[in-house]
Amino acid sequence: MSAYPSDNDLEARARAGDIPSLLALGGRFALREDVNRARACFAQAAKLGSPAGLRMLAKSLLAQQPVNAADGVSMMQGAAQQGDAEAMHLCAVLAAQDENLPQRWTIANQFSARAAALDYPLACEEQAMAAR
Repeated sequence: MSAYPSDNDLEARARAGDIPSLLALGGRFALREDVNRARACFAQAAKLGSPAGLRMLAKSLLAQQPVNAADGVSMMQGAAQQGDAEAMHLCAVLAAQDENLPQRWTIANQFSARAAALDYPLACEEQAMAAR
C-alpha cells in the first residue's frame, strides 16, 4: 500500500469538495503539464474559499501557457488579501519588478513585511537582509 493516495482516491475526494485533495490533484496535473486540469482543480479550491487554491491558480496563470498576467496578478493580490503568506511574498516580488508601479519598493516592502509577520521563510530572510 502506497503512502500517497491514488489519483482515483484524490479525484473522489475532490468531487466531494475536499480542498486538500483538490490542491494535491491540481499539483499532480501541473507536474504532468496538464495545465487545464490543474487550473480547474485550483479554481474549484479557490471557489470553495481556499487562498492557497487562488494562489496556485494565479501562479499557473503567470507562469504557464496560456499566460494571463492581468488575471494572475489580480488573483495573487486576492490570495494575499485573504492572508496567504506565500501570495504576499510573490506580490512583493511582482511589485519590485514592476518599473511602472509608483512607489514599487514601498509596496514590495509592505507585502514582504506582511509575509514575514506570518513567518514565511523567504520574506523573513528578505526583511533580515534589509535591516542590515
